[in-house]
Amino acid sequence: MSVIDLRACGELSIEDAKAITKIEKTVREEYNQYICKLIGINNVKGSQWFLRATCRNTYVSKIHDAFCRLALLQHVLTSGRKIDTILIDRSCLQQPLQELLKQCNCVAQIRVCGSSRVRSLQTIRNIMRSLYFTCNIFFWPKILGKKKKPKQSVILLDMFLFKNSFDKSCNLKDRYYPDLITLAPEEEKNKIWYLPSLYNMRSPLDWARMFRNIANSPQNILVKEQWLTLSDYAKALLQSLSLPRSIHKIPRWRNLDVTAVVREELTLDMGSPALVQALLTEKSLWRYKLNNIQIHGVIDWFENQVGDRALDVGLRKWYPSVYIKGYLGFVPEGYYAGLAPVQCEQDGGVLPDELLLMGEAYIERQSKYVPTLRVHTAPAFRFQETIQYAAQASNKKEIVVLAMPMLLDEAERIIHMALQTVTEGTEFVIKTHPTISIEKFKQAIPSSTDVRFTFTDEPIVELLQTASLLVTSASSTALEAVLCSVCVAILGCRSGPTINPLEGIVDEEFWSICYTPKALEMAILAKKPEKSVPVAPYFVTPTLQGVLELLRFETH
Repeated sequence: MSVIDLRACGELSIEDAKAITKIEKTVREEYNQYICKLIGINNVKGSQWFLRATCRNTYVSKIHDAFCRLALLQHVLTSGRKIDTILIDRSCLQQPLQELLKQCNCVAQIRVCGSSRVRSLQTIRNIMRSLYFTCNIFFWPKILGKKKKPKQSVILLDMFLFKNSFDKSCNLKDRYYPDLITLAPEEEKNKIWYLPSLYNMRSPLDWARMFRNIANSPQNILVKEQWLTLSDYAKALLQSLSLPRSIHKIPRWRNLDVTAVVREELTLDMGSPALVQALLTEKSLWRYKLNNIQIHGVIDWFENQVGDRALDVGLRKWYPSVYIKGYLGFVPEGYYAGLAPVQCEQDGGVLPDELLLMGEAYIERQSKYVPTLRVHTAPAFRFQETIQYAAQASNKKEIVVLAMPMLLDEAERIIHMALQTVTEGTEFVIKTHPTISIEKFKQAIPSSTDVRFTFTDEPIVELLQTASLLVTSASSTALEAVLCSVCVAILGCRSGPTINPLEGIVDEEFWSICYTPKALEMAILAKKPEKSVPVAPYFVTPTLQGVLELLRFETH
C-alpha cells in the first residue's frame, strides 16, 4: 500500500521531502498573490490587517503550509505515482484533497489522524488565555510599575523583552540594538526610548518581575501597559472575537476550494492573545496622544508581523506626520514570506516609510515586490563580533557546533541526527538559543544529556574559532559561520519544506542539506573551501555616521 504522510508531525520520503522544498518556492509566489487577493476582495483595512490570515508570517499562519502540502500531492499524482492512502492531521484539508483527487482522476483514502486540538474548543481556550494575559498586564503595572513619561519629543525603538532581558541591577541587556545608544551623541541619547513588547512570560511571578525590573531600570522605557485603561482591554477582547468574522469572501487556489483552510485560520485567531496584543498596541498610540507624548520618529523592529502592523496603523492614525523606519536586524530568509513586502501592504499603509537592511546583499530580494519602497542599509548592531572576527592561527578546527533554533522540535531533530552519526572522535558542542536556558533545554530534550554532547555559554563567534562545522536549521547563525570560514550543515526537514537561510545568499559550496545521519557524516568529513566570503555585503559596520543616519527622520 502506497501512503503519503502530509501531517505536520509526519515523515515524508526523502524524495518527497526534497520535492516539497523545491515546490515551496513556487507556492510562496502563489501564496503572496493569494493573500493579496484575499485582502483585496474583502477590502481589508484598519485592524483587519492584524489577522494572521492577512499576515504572511509563514511561521504562524498555516495557509502557506497547507498550500505546500496540496502542491506536493498534486506533483506526486501528476507524475503518475499511485497513492492509496493520504494521512492528514487537519480536517480542513479534506475538501481540497478530494477535489484534487478528482481532478487527477485518482482514488485514495483520506485519513484524518493525530489532530493536535479540538477546533470547536479553540475559541474558548483563546479567551481563557487572553483573560489570563490581560489580567497580568493590567494589574502588575499598577502594583509594581512606574509610569515614565518623556519630557521631550522622543525616538521610539520597537523591541521585545524576555524574562532574562535585565541583569541583577535592572540594567537592560539590549539584544536588538546593542551599542546604538553608546554610539549616539549625547544630545540624542535622552531622546531614545525603548518601546517593548513583552514576550514568553508564563507565570504571574514572571510578569511581576518584569514590571519591577522595568520600573527600576535606568533606561528610558515606554511601557504601553502603563497607559492603557480597563476599557481598552475590554474593547480589545471583544474586538478580537468579532474581527475574524469580518472576512467573508474566500477565493479559490489552483481551482481548489480552500475555504475551510482559511476559515480554520480565522477561527484560531478568535480571542487569541496575539490578536488582543496587536489591538492593544494600536490603542496605546491613542493613549500616548491623549497624554501629549510627542514622537519625533520610530524605528520598528521589522518582521512584518501583526505587531508591526498594529504599530504602523496606530501611528498613521494618531501621529500621521511621524516617519517610520523598519529595521530588519537579522538575516532574512526566503521561506518567511512576510519579510519581503508586497504592494497590497504598502497600499494598505501597514509598511514603514523606509526599510533598513543590514547589508546590500539583501536589497534586491527584499524590495522585489515593491520597487517604490525606500530601501537602504543600516548598521548591523547584533553582528559586531562577526564583523570583527579574526581567525586565530593556533586554534585547531575540531568541534562540531550544534546551534539550536528557538523551536524545540527542530532542536530535538538536530540532537537525534547527531546521536546517529558514527564519525569517530567527533565532539559535539551545543549552543542553545538565547531565549532558552541550558537547564530548560535539557529538561525538554533529555537525549541532549548524552555524554557525546557538551553545552556551552560561549559567544557563537568564539565557538567558531575551533569549529569544523556548524549544524543548524533556520538561524542567522548559519551566515555568521560562513563569514567566519566555517561550513554549515542545514537540517533537512522530513515533514515539510526545509528552511535554508543561506540559499540565494552565499554559494552552495559553503553549505549542505542533510536529511540523514550519513549525509551529516559526509558534511563533517568533507573538505572545506579554501576561499572565504567577504563580510561587507552582508553586515554594515556600526559607526557614528551610521547611527546618526539611523536617527535622522523626515516628516510627512
